[in-house]
Amino acid sequence: MNALFTAPAIVFALIAIFLGKELLKKFGFMRDFVNNSNQEVTWNYGGDDKPGMYNIVLRGEKPFCALVGFTLKIPFLGYEGFDYYGFVQSDQNGVAVISTYLGKGECEFRFFLNTDLEVDPVAVSSSDDDQELNPDSTYPPHWWQQLSFYG
Repeated sequence: MNALFTAPAIVFALIAIFLGKELLKKFGFMRDFVNNSNQEVTWNYGGDDKPGMYNIVLRGEKPFCALVGFTLKIPFLGYEGFDYYGFVQSDQNGVAVISTYLGKGECEFRFFLNTDLEVDPVAVSSSDDDQELNPDSTYPPHWWQQLSFYG
């Protein structure tokens, strides 16, 4: 009877290891691509005692699209890379408003754009005035962020 429970556990473990390696490989490809590109802007969030949904605004001069992500660090694996979790498209004036969860901890937000930043520089801000704008994309917190486990 133990063999019946052991075989599925072994198969499950092998599948989990395979999927974990594939996920790390995906993150590695994205890290290498982003690190070798000049199409990324960053915004450093210093943390706040009032976590919640806030706007981050990207401003260029022409319409653009961007992947929305952050620097993901997994110390026990020695991993640091770009983890994207969303997408935003600017309006015709080159302004994109993202509403996302900002927690108590620091975070480096990263935006990978489809525009040449030397021709069309894009600035990032999250001022009090920016909070009055209607978001183009909204990304609520994950359940662990709501429970204050991370972020």
